[in-house]
Amino acid sequence: MDESNLDTKKPSSRRWQFSIAAMLGLMTVAALCAGVFVWLPKPPDNRAYPAKGRVTLKDGTPIQAGWIELVTVDLRLASIGEIKDGEFELSTYGHNDGCPPGEYIVIVGDTVPPAHERYASLDLSPLREDVKSKTENKFDIKLDPAE
Repeated sequence: MDESNLDTKKPSSRRWQFSIAAMLGLMTVAALCAGVFVWLPKPPDNRAYPAKGRVTLKDGTPIQAGWIELVTVDLRLASIGEIKDGEFELSTYGHNDGCPPGEYIVIVGDTVPPAHERYASLDLSPLREDVKSKTENKFDIKLDPAE
């Protein structure tokens, strides 16, 4: 019997080295992925909660028309609404679905009657609102008239 044929049936050392290296590589990747997912912070609450309100001039005159936008202070998300007869309802992901919780800069523009132009600027608007989770958020926004 030829012994050279018996040697070819044994696993080669190169195959074993490759298999061990591949297995160690997969285990390392799996451990790193598991570690990353364990240490990642929980995502913020991105659900929208009802948010609506009223916009008037400081003398109580309702803003008849215009738009309102709430922009997160980190500038990552915005909710918008149309002002009609002094009332608005915010939309973020769908029509009138509300706004996710957080701290917001409020900007208001194209108002009738006209309001001060600083309210239409993200950099100049002094208006701030906090949206709370698990509740209906109602805002009463008062604006200075245009100069």
